[in-house]
Amino acid sequence: MTFIVEIFPGLREMMNLHPVWVHFPIAFLSVFFLVDLLAAVFRSRALFVVANWLLGLGALGAVVAAAFGLQAALTVPHPPQVHEILETHRYFALNATALAWLLLIWRLLNRGRFWLVGRLFHSLLALFMVLNLMLAADYGGLMVYKHGVGVKAVPAWPPGASGHRHGSAWDELREWMHEIIPHSHAPGHEHHHHAH
Repeated sequence: MTFIVEIFPGLREMMNLHPVWVHFPIAFLSVFFLVDLLAAVFRSRALFVVANWLLGLGALGAVVAAAFGLQAALTVPHPPQVHEILETHRYFALNATALAWLLLIWRLLNRGRFWLVGRLFHSLLALFMVLNLMLAADYGGLMVYKHGVGVKAVPAWPPGASGHRHGSAWDELREWMHEIIPHSHAPGHEHHHHAH
C-alpha cells in the first residue's frame, strides 16, 4: 500500500475511496445512455454491444462506489445539517445502481431482442437511471463543495493578501503555445515570459 501512496500522493490525503470510484459509474452509465440511443436509432448491433459493455462496467462500478459511499457515511465526519443531504444523495445513488442492474439483467436475458414497446420502456428506464445518477452527483457535490464533507479545509488567506491568480484560459493557452512553438523575434522586440 505504501508503494501505491507514493505513486498517488492524493490518496494519502483522502478520508475514503468513494470519490475515486464514483466517477467511473457516472461516466460509463452516462455514455451508455447515449450509445444505447444511437444503437436504437441506427439499429446498430455493434453499438448495442458497446452499450452492453458500458452498462456492465457502470453497474459494477456503481456497486463499488456504493460500498465505499456507505462506508464513508459511517466513517467520514459530517455536521448534523448535512445528514439530510447525505440521505438524499444515498437514495438517488442506490436508485441509479438498482436501475443499472435491472437494465443489465434485462438486456442479458433478452439478448437485445426488443419489441418497440419494450425498447421504449427500456429507454425510459435508462433515462430515469441517468436522472437519478445526476441528482446523486449533485447532492454529493453539494456535500463536498458547500459543506466540505470529506475534504480538508483550505487555509484562510491573511487579511489584505490575495491569492495566486491566472489570466484567462485563452491567455494561458496562447502563452503556452508561444513557449513550445519555435519562433524568432524582430530586432528590438521585447519578450517576457512569467513563471507561475
